[in-house]
Parts: sequence; C-alpha cells; structure tokens
Amino acid sequence: MVRRVTRFKILIVSVTVDEIVGSVLGSPVLLGLLVLGVGLGLLAMGLTCVVGTWKGWRWLVDPPREARFWYSQAFVKVMAGAGVLRMWTYIFGALCMVVGVLNIVGGVATLVGHAR
Repeated sequence: MVRRVTRFKILIVSVTVDEIVGSVLGSPVLLGLLVLGVGLGLLAMGLTCVVGTWKGWRWLVDPPREARFWYSQAFVKVMAGAGVLRMWTYIFGALCMVVGVLNIVGGVATLVGHAR
C-alpha cells in the first residue's frame, strides 16, 4: 500500500511480509533455494565455530580485550571468562548446525515437492 502525504511531500511505503514473499519469492523454487542457501550458511558458520574452538583459533577463543565493544566473543570473555566463552562458542556452533540442517531439509523438501 502506498500513501502520499501531501503536506510534507513524503512518500510512505507500507509493505507486509506477505507482499514481499508473494512478489519476490512467489515461486516455490526461489523460496526453496533461499531456505537452502540460508541453511548452508548456518551449517558453515556452526562448523566454523565448533572446529575453530576445538583447534583453539585465537579470534574465537582468545580475542583481545579491546574488541569487547564491537566483537561479541571478546564481550563474553570479558564478562564471563575464557572457559564460559569456549562453552558458549561450542553451544552456539551446535545450535547453528542444527538450525542449518533443518533449513537444508526444508529447502530440499520444498524443491522436491515443487518438482513433483
């Protein structure tokens, strides 16, 4: 829905999620590919967190204290300690992998369902 406010000469656009999904992702194939891509990205991020913590990558398990204002890993380390940071990164990575696998399954199911 588009509404023009003449007093201030501003064009206000009000768009709902249904309108975006209906117009941009109207095709089930595009929606399936989007969900599949998000799932692959989450799976990659989760694997990076788990493998990086296991191998002790410094940017994940021992970030500099000065980065606490813009880097969440450094903030968690300052607030809770290095042990909690390692545990948090493992848990976050595992959750990302679970949600990523669920998205991959949903995306493949959407694509297979549309192909039939």
